[in-house]
Amino acid sequence: MSNYVDLPAVGSASWKDPVSTAAALPATGNSIGDARVAKDTSIIYVWSGSAWVAAGGGGGGITSINADTTAAQTLSVGTSGTDFAIVDAGGGSHVFNLPSASSSNRGVITTGSQTIAGAKTFSSAPTVTPFNTAGVVVNSAAGLLSSSTNIGLGTIGITIDGGGVTPSTGVKGYIYIPYACTINSVTLMADVSGSCVVDIWKVAYASFPPTVANTITASDLPTLSSQQNSQDTTLTGWTTSVSAGDVMAFNLNSASTLTRINLVLKVTKT
Repeated sequence: MSNYVDLPAVGSASWKDPVSTAAALPATGNSIGDARVAKDTSIIYVWSGSAWVAAGGGGGGITSINADTTAAQTLSVGTSGTDFAIVDAGGGSHVFNLPSASSSNRGVITTGSQTIAGAKTFSSAPTVTPFNTAGVVVNSAAGLLSSSTNIGLGTIGITIDGGGVTPSTGVKGYIYIPYACTINSVTLMADVSGSCVVDIWKVAYASFPPTVANTITASDLPTLSSQQNSQDTTLTGWTTSVSAGDVMAFNLNSASTLTRINLVLKVTKT
């Protein structure tokens, strides 16, 4: 079947059935202005009264790409090189190479790991999916970018000062914690060698003040026993999780000889 459809007269030309090639154009029975299409080239021919005259149309089509005159031309995509480039591979094959971006390549941002060189400026804030890997904590919602080995660390502590004498027992202070964290260790340091026991109580701010019923140290209370400093990283039985907005109370259960005590909790912000 023909891929062409007879059209109504346009101007003085009357469309006739197409022919397979220009050589098949009829030599007789034509009227001036008759128009036919040669299907092999899509060229339109118009009868002048004595001959068929090419009036336009498909012409010869694309005859070469990048000077390659192969009849059948093939386009494909590759990733070679350091920048976008179109390579004529010969035999009618043309490769559009677009490499992945790297420290030396200009190219595509992929879903894989990439190292990209050059300063980049964002016109709006990027969105980062929260993750924790290889010691790095990223939380876009909280605006936090930290390392669990340094930036994410923090300390919570109190100094109990007896003013030159052994301090009395009881609650020595409260601390409000504005961020969530996990307690990693407790360190006690004193001005001289001596003994003391300190308990730590914790409640949410709405339940202030905490009491001994809210202890987080179980039976493993921070203790100095005839020593000037001690550190506990095991924290046996402790409640080590701290929520943002918790309040801690530090209660001196007992003390002898020493006059000043520093208690420091090492924490990792979460």
